[in-house]
Amino acid sequence: MNARGEGRRKFLSKAARAAAGAALLGAQAWVRAAAPDVCVARGGLVAQRLWAAIDALGGMSAFVAPGSRVLIKVNAAFSEPPETGGTVTPQVARALVQFVKGAGARSIVVLDHCCSNRGLFGTNADPTGITQATAGERVRLFDPQNDPKNYVSHPVSGAPMRAIEVCRELFRADCVISLARLKNHPVYGYTLTLKNMMGVTRNMYQFHRSFPEAIAALGVLVQPRVDLCIIDGTHRVTGWSAGGRGKLEPLGAIVAGRNLVSTDAAALTFYDVDPLRTYLRVAHERGVGVAALSALNIVRLRG
Repeated sequence: MNARGEGRRKFLSKAARAAAGAALLGAQAWVRAAAPDVCVARGGLVAQRLWAAIDALGGMSAFVAPGSRVLIKVNAAFSEPPETGGTVTPQVARALVQFVKGAGARSIVVLDHCCSNRGLFGTNADPTGITQATAGERVRLFDPQNDPKNYVSHPVSGAPMRAIEVCRELFRADCVISLARLKNHPVYGYTLTLKNMMGVTRNMYQFHRSFPEAIAALGVLVQPRVDLCIIDGTHRVTGWSAGGRGKLEPLGAIVAGRNLVSTDAAALTFYDVDPLRTYLRVAHERGVGVAALSALNIVRLRG
């Protein structure tokens, strides 16, 4: 079989062996390409497109080693259901947890420093539905809140703050995954995997001063710890704001990559936005990742 033919093999025989795949995957074929920076998978069921996107990057075993400790930084900060567009859809969170477990992870922590969802994340009253969706999967759902014992201070440069307090769980994990929602932001334009990492810090409000520089400094600090970036594009969300309801346009997409900036840049194509005209430009210039679309190998799969 030639290389082109090999690249068109179905991935489902492998996917069916995954923890979450057996019951969910149907007869979908996906086109693969070698060594992408970012993969955008559309179509099929949630588990299918999530598996396809990660598989194109080398498979979950490229990120999660047997017996490893995994931290999933999920977007669950607000006390609202996923139908408003502000939080990750529970189905994506569940499928990701199941794939991580299938790769042999010893422990999984699903974390967010909640804003209006304080005290509810990790309980049956969690309005995001993420707690309920991952019930029975033996994961720890954790909101570090403002408790100083959960954080350690790290100096940063090129930002309005001199140091950032970061959750200790980030440094305890062998693998860190940033799982964000494809949504806009009323102040900063968009909130994807880089901005999602604000939820590992104690004082999120300090980023509001000189945001591009502050978020770039956070990227410099956390990108070396982040292994996999995933954007839940179940819908393209526009008009969202905290406490409000966005417009949800069905999209059926997953965006996956290894780098926060590059993954976010690829996702912004769904908004017809040049990433270098957003706050990603500063992170790009500081070497956190590549935001220039012309320099990225973005593989698009369709099921």
